[in-house]
Amino acid sequence: MALSVEQFLNHITASELVSADDMQPLLAALPDDLPPKDGEALARELVQQKRLTKFQAEQLCAGKGKSLTLGNYVILDKLGQGGMGMVLKAEHKRRKRVVALKVMMGRR
Repeated sequence: MALSVEQFLNHITASELVSADDMQPLLAALPDDLPPKDGEALARELVQQKRLTKFQAEQLCAGKGKSLTLGNYVILDKLGQGGMGMVLKAEHKRRKRVVALKVMMGRR
């Protein structure tokens, strides 16, 4: 079942990537001639406008938007994964610094 535009907007707002106040200008910047028909189309448009990364769009479409913030960091991409954890590309919310974060996996 395709993700509706409304569902996608709910996911992006819940993820804290875009505040509710910033959502209206974001939607206003979309092309008027061909509005997105579903959430995936909206995600592709936002990636094309460089408002989201491809990784963020994929996570939002999969309903995993909550995992795109980690403390003061916004996750931009997954760089790699191994037996002990994963490495993520992230940006500090206030300082706007791009960093690599290693997230260790817990014991089973």
